[in-house]
Amino acid sequence: GTPRAATKDEQRRLALPGKALVTELVAEAFGPVETLSTSHTSGISVAVAGTAVVGRFGVDLIREFPERPGLARRIFSSEELSGLLAPPTWRQVLRAAALKEAAYKSLEATEQRGVTFRQIRLTWRIQDLLAEAHLGEGPAFALVASALGEEFFVALAVAV
Repeated sequence: GTPRAATKDEQRRLALPGKALVTELVAEAFGPVETLSTSHTSGISVAVAGTAVVGRFGVDLIREFPERPGLARRIFSSEELSGLLAPPTWRQVLRAAALKEAAYKSLEATEQRGVTFRQIRLTWRIQDLLAEAHLGEGPAFALVASALGEEFFVALAVAV
């Protein structure tokens, strides 16, 4: 028969080591895993696992892709957009998406329900490097940091 393209779920499972395997390897080296966060894109994967000492965290990896009109409005709240001196650059939109996804992943599963990127507000502590993540006007729930290369953004959030 004619070959078909792999589904996104099939691509994800092939690109990312199973959570059970990552959990087992980390447990062998460091002790029982309390927190595991994974992300993948374009055949690149990242997994971060922690013991009880570490607490909750989240990680996200984004490969830079062509600009999509309107994506900034899905990432930034109207308050965030109105507070900017100029419209965000495409790289700023992608960085914010990675930071907000990592922050979202640092929430407990019960806290994630119904939360959108527009509800997660970033307060920069070191411009384009370190920020606090808030849900609306609430107190910070995570510290988030990012790094970028020529093609990828990676973000890590640690619950506070």
